[in-house]
Amino acid sequence: MGFTIKNGVLKKYTQEPGVTEVVILDSVTEIGDYTFYNCTSLTSVAIPDSVTKIGCNAFRGCKSLKSVTIPDNVTQICADAFRSCTSLTSVMIPEGVMYIGDSAFCGCESLKSITIPKSVTAIDSNTFSYCISLKSVTIPDSVTKIGVDAFKYCTSLQNITIPESVTVIDSNTFSYCTSLKSVIIPNSVTKIKRLAFEQCTSLKSITLSNSLMEISEYAFYNCTSLTSTTFFGCTVDNRKWNLEKVTISDVKAMLDSKEYNVKMDHPTKYMFVTQVFLNASQPEAEAYIKKNALKIIKYFIDNDNCETVKGLFESGKFVTKRNIMKFVEHSITHTQNGGNIKIQAYIMDYNNEHFPNTDPLKNLKV
Repeated sequence: MGFTIKNGVLKKYTQEPGVTEVVILDSVTEIGDYTFYNCTSLTSVAIPDSVTKIGCNAFRGCKSLKSVTIPDNVTQICADAFRSCTSLTSVMIPEGVMYIGDSAFCGCESLKSITIPKSVTAIDSNTFSYCISLKSVTIPDSVTKIGVDAFKYCTSLQNITIPESVTVIDSNTFSYCTSLKSVIIPNSVTKIKRLAFEQCTSLKSITLSNSLMEISEYAFYNCTSLTSTTFFGCTVDNRKWNLEKVTISDVKAMLDSKEYNVKMDHPTKYMFVTQVFLNASQPEAEAYIKKNALKIIKYFIDNDNCETVKGLFESGKFVTKRNIMKFVEHSITHTQNGGNIKIQAYIMDYNNEHFPNTDPLKNLKV
């Protein structure tokens, strides 16, 4: 075998023609950085019990590697260790592992499931990003941090349980998890950061933390299947935000974000207040929409949310002879840029029915 070993560290493996399986010698205590980097023909590796550390980029780019058993004595799996091992279908991580580095399994496209041991306290940035076949993940209560982009583009991930030990959902943590259907945010979480669940288009329900104090910009951007009742049924400072029981004081607290120290980006606020109005007809919500009607309705046009646009139009409270042409023009421009033509057709029909003397194309700049 083409091994270079120094003081127990496997420094380099020189790939030999026709060799697809490797057995590492028992004298090795550490697999060094880049040891098997881009060994594209390697299908299996036997790691001895003597190994305690797998170095950075150790198996990166081993595109034919299908499975690996990590021995019980390993305590560290360093950054990018198995990155882009696109054929890797399963990994057994033993209880002794205390550290899994950034991007350790990033791009393992065939990896279907992973169990993180209780010895791990943090899931670092990009650890499992682009694991497009990953359907399930078990995160233990020992984990206190889930890093930026940790599960980004895990497009097969259907559900995730976040343990009570986690306090922050970081930026882009679950963005583009397009199969994710439900999430429970534990009461320990106080912040959901920017774009945390961006483009989770199958997400239908989310239970928010009772301790939640901040939802950052675009945290749930384009979560088109998310129902308002589950999304906004959260508690902040002992006040229950429920669309069927929401009070005026609750809406005021949401709108000015002063008394209750709750921060939400404008798109999230638009969604919240609009659903409060459509479901509970609260006057504070109506007043806010009237003040911001152009921005709010244009936002829902831009996101192809035809149902909400119809609800706001048919309420008869926000569309006037003075602003109808702005909505017509915006919907036409939106369609020209690839948007849903159904919204344009609806707005044109609404204009013809309610404002028959206006010409929707007169002032349009194409």
